[in-house]
Amino acid sequence: MAGVGGVSVGEVPTDTHPVPVAVSLVPQGTPAARTLQPGDPDSAAVLVRKLVAGSLLDVEPAEIQGLSDEARGSAPLGFSRGADYVRVWRRGARKDGERIVTALAAPLTGTDPSPDGILLVATESGVNALQIRREQTDTFPAA
Repeated sequence: MAGVGGVSVGEVPTDTHPVPVAVSLVPQGTPAARTLQPGDPDSAAVLVRKLVAGSLLDVEPAEIQGLSDEARGSAPLGFSRGADYVRVWRRGARKDGERIVTALAAPLTGTDPSPDGILLVATESGVNALQIRREQTDTFPAA
């Protein structure tokens, strides 16, 4: 999927519970994507997938809710990014406990972590969802 301009974690409300989603900002005309501003030929579009299952969701962009600062702040892992890498650490860990999760040849166009440890990583050529498992972070030094 070429032309990915960014990525974010969000939720789509349902009658029972919100569904966590991965939202990719893509060029208009991308198959299965919804245009952000219908009728505007220069508008970007979003492609929405269930965060865990990866299956496509056909939802209006207005239905997607971003994660609250509280939800992001309660995540057990911290993240930072540079132009071509992402670092991850267990909150409360020493600075030397950081690990580079991914280093890429292409510049990142977006990254976003979910509170449960799924890291979305986007480059202009596509999006990957990386699951950071609990046992992987148990080896990080604690503060």
